[in-house]
Amino acid sequence: MAGEVVVDALPYIDQGYDEPGVREAAFALVEEECRRYRPTKNYLESLPPLNLTSFETSVMRTEFERLQNRLPMECLSMKRYELPPPPSGKLNEINAWTECVDNSCAQLEHQAVRVLNLQLMLQYCVPAWQRYLKSLTEAEKIATRDLLALRQAIQEVNWQRKSLQTSGGCVTSDTAIIKNQYDSDVTVWSPQGRLHQVEYAMEARASSELSAHQKKVIPIDQHMGITISGLTADARMLSRYMRTECLNYKYSHDALLPVSRLITSLGNKMQICTQRYDRRPYGVGLLVAGYDDLGPHIYQTCPSANFFDCKAMAIGSRSQSARTYLEKHLDEFLNSTTEELIKHGLRALRDTLPNEVELNTKNVSIGSVGKDTDFVILDEDAIAIYLTAIEGEEKRGSGAGSDRPAEPLAEDGGDQGPQDPEVAVAMDTE
Repeated sequence: MAGEVVVDALPYIDQGYDEPGVREAAFALVEEECRRYRPTKNYLESLPPLNLTSFETSVMRTEFERLQNRLPMECLSMKRYELPPPPSGKLNEINAWTECVDNSCAQLEHQAVRVLNLQLMLQYCVPAWQRYLKSLTEAEKIATRDLLALRQAIQEVNWQRKSLQTSGGCVTSDTAIIKNQYDSDVTVWSPQGRLHQVEYAMEARASSELSAHQKKVIPIDQHMGITISGLTADARMLSRYMRTECLNYKYSHDALLPVSRLITSLGNKMQICTQRYDRRPYGVGLLVAGYDDLGPHIYQTCPSANFFDCKAMAIGSRSQSARTYLEKHLDEFLNSTTEELIKHGLRALRDTLPNEVELNTKNVSIGSVGKDTDFVILDEDAIAIYLTAIEGEEKRGSGAGSDRPAEPLAEDGGDQGPQDPEVAVAMDTE
């Protein structure tokens, strides 16, 4: 109808909420909404008044009054357990001694009843409490299931609301319209068969510098450690999960968790975020180095939940030069010592740097693990020794000075978006 006012919901703010002025503008919109459309009905008037004392018993009320008056607790009376003799003036009377004996018999009968009650409690109370706790557990499961269903309904309403607002918004280009229709949810596939949310996570992983100022080597267990490329917050969450899994396995089996089993569990955890609309993929890639009964391992994980068992690997921005170096010298690694392997890693890392940047103790972290050797992160003095050993050598990488991120080693498949790297040195995957 002409002139009819359609009351719509407040605008949906997904990003930029912490930018200057956005929070104040949102509060102003809420206040204006409350001022213009005040509630016309009290939806709680049908509910009974809240009774806060319905659970109280007479004993509880007496105890609450004692606490309110700040009175001390009464001492337990032990008079019923006393066995007093006859008064001094009646020691020779038979009736006085008869009363004392009767009192003793009554107390002994009372003690026998108490012992019987304790035996009955020991026999029947444990199953009764078990049944009670089982009923509480079932009630908790029902309440949890209802809560999850309610949260899912709320998420569905929010998603529909956002979809309606997005579809009704003003978009300046057809490309933006198509993109906004298929990147709002991690479970929505585009007509080209792409998951934009997973691609965004891959881009976040690829944008991380190999030699940034932030330390990116994290110990997991005495036989394992990781290095990260991408969002540090996501990496810390995954590292905390890996540490917990190692600790639980060690507590249960009194042994170190095999690296392959941990990577499989980690891949399943990362895969869940690509299947549920209320999650987002982890925007981080990991290199997991460890040693177990099967020997040394280097695993690479991707935000898409793919993982690769490699012989050598480099991830991050401009990592293509490092992978080229590792592939070129792969045959030398088998017979190399630990010191030589560290030098190879530093040379590969140096090939990824721009010409005006050099390796130093501030932008390099080194971690090592091996047979009969726990995972350790070298300090700056030890790193300086290795940097001095390769100082003066010519860079062997090509195009290391380019600031453009390296393209993944994949065949040209057209505009397919970011793909998981197909590394030449990658070996069997699980």
